[in-house]
Amino acid sequence: FSPVHLLTQIDAGSTGSRMHVYEFEPRILANKNEVEMAVRGEKLSFPGMDSRWTERLRPGLSEFAELEDEEELEEFSSFPIFLKATAGLRTLSTPKRQRLISTVRKLFANDTYCPFWDEEERVRVISGEEEAVYGYAAVNFLLGNLMENSEGAGEAHGAVQTQGALDMGGASTQISFYQPQGDVMSGLFKLQVGQGKHWNIYAHSHLMFGMNMAEERRKALNNKAAGDWDQCKTLARDILNEGANAWCQFSHQGSCSFAGVYQPDLPTQEASFGEFYAFSNYFRVWQFLQLKPRSSLVELEARGREVCSKSWEELVKYNNANPDRAPDDEELESYCFRAAYVHSILSHGYGFQPDDHITATDVINGQKVTWALGSILY
Repeated sequence: FSPVHLLTQIDAGSTGSRMHVYEFEPRILANKNEVEMAVRGEKLSFPGMDSRWTERLRPGLSEFAELEDEEELEEFSSFPIFLKATAGLRTLSTPKRQRLISTVRKLFANDTYCPFWDEEERVRVISGEEEAVYGYAAVNFLLGNLMENSEGAGEAHGAVQTQGALDMGGASTQISFYQPQGDVMSGLFKLQVGQGKHWNIYAHSHLMFGMNMAEERRKALNNKAAGDWDQCKTLARDILNEGANAWCQFSHQGSCSFAGVYQPDLPTQEASFGEFYAFSNYFRVWQFLQLKPRSSLVELEARGREVCSKSWEELVKYNNANPDRAPDDEELESYCFRAAYVHSILSHGYGFQPDDHITATDVINGQKVTWALGSILY
């Protein structure tokens, strides 16, 4: 491999850390020749992915210290490494957060433990809005919609129709979309890759509204509601804190999501916008309910009610026959609430209509959907 043609990106999330390795060609539009290529309309090169780089090393970075091949270690030194932490660290106090980041930076600077090319600013906590827009970039890149005349996991031909992105982690949940019909009053991010089209993206992250945080609050409020759809829905709506929307509804003429947060109206399907893609915990709920990848909120509620109505014995039997089963009784018991929570966020939170369809997936065009990919494109 040529120098700087691979990079490692560590997603330090609230439920664990994942390392992604991406292969890429020289920086987009880094010189005059690349600018001339763009002007001529030639395809630009974007990061690609390969299954060779998805193996897990245990216990982690320290494993590289045991490598005996000095040539391999020297090659690693040309690969940049990034660590971007998300909502799990955003929930910590500033001193704790700074202490953790400082410790990781020192570890990466030690060649004994980290053979990669590190720079201090590559280790940081990203904002929720960054995480949201990274998810948007990843989804649309993998679909070939990020820009015209691009070549990545998919190719764009002719006019570009973008898709919205919905991400739900353990501690936060994100929404991002291009709104062609009107102005974005808040949460505006400008997305441009190379010399391609410029997109005005609405991006917002709701901290403390991820799946694990919602589960903790559910248990604190009413642990007995776990197997009743209507009770779980009531709890979910309580958690969304819709009562905080009064001022938002007044000041933004009803353009609000939940917990007092402004959100422009969801875009309607047209030439420049398609539908929404959901990943992470959305996908896991879809899997457990055995929904089709592209399903409506009506179908989500129907399957949720059906699963919630099962006795414990029936639920265990259903889970055992499910190829995407819950790994233990505690998680199995939580899925009625998880389904109701996802439905509540989509319908009462973001404002999707019952017949609106959402595609929930963790793979697009054979590649893993993750904000980490979007972060190296942005």
